[in-house]
Amino acid sequence: MLECGLTESDISVRSVQRFFNQKGYRYLQARRKGLLKRTDLRKRLMFAKDIKKQRTRNFWTKDVMFYFNGTGFVHKRNPMQQALSPKGRIWRKPSEALQRVRSYGKGVVLCKSYKKLDGPKLATFVRRYFPRTMKACGTKRQKIFLQDGDPSRNSIHAKAAFADLGLRVLKIPPRSPDLNPIENFFHIASKKLCKDALEKRIQDETFRQFKKRAIRSLKAIPKATIDKIIFSMDKRVDMLISNGGNRLKY
Repeated sequence: MLECGLTESDISVRSVQRFFNQKGYRYLQARRKGLLKRTDLRKRLMFAKDIKKQRTRNFWTKDVMFYFNGTGFVHKRNPMQQALSPKGRIWRKPSEALQRVRSYGKGVVLCKSYKKLDGPKLATFVRRYFPRTMKACGTKRQKIFLQDGDPSRNSIHAKAAFADLGLRVLKIPPRSPDLNPIENFFHIASKKLCKDALEKRIQDETFRQFKKRAIRSLKAIPKATIDKIIFSMDKRVDMLISNGGNRLKY
């Protein structure tokens, strides 16, 4: 309204809200990922069809050894205040909404913190921790793991470390967190951190205390919950094909 030079004497805020609603927009939390372009839709659709055509029905639960990703939990001195603060919201369409190592049947098999990660450091990380991770996941599985397009995980150094361990990468298309079940896992952990801050009224917390609480929250997520998220991948692939590559509810 301000950009158009309008005031409430010209048109009410409620009228503007009704107009947005009629056009299919809702006042929802801002997305972290950008809009999908036509090339993104095509890549997502091709990915889903390839999985559907070439993989077995138990691919996500039996063949994929583990799901690998990392996230940043931001330390705030007063987590209770942070939990109470309103989240950023924008006008967008619900259909554009965005609906970590974990292994099916094993739960969380690796949970390590780091300050900064690039290709060489990730390669060192992989060679140090992945052998025990693979053993914990079970040697009978195929050496396939899923990850996204993060530059450090797709660097020459990281690829060399994966190859040394005989691992095969299944990379999801760009801007597709809805195809990475570990993102749902992080979302659950983030909500638990906020809930704990409110219930325990944590108003002063050091970085070390926060780090311990974050790791504890990740490891406390039930294995059944993790398995349920991974089990939904077949459904996600079917939904992706039926809606032409558009974002899913996950």
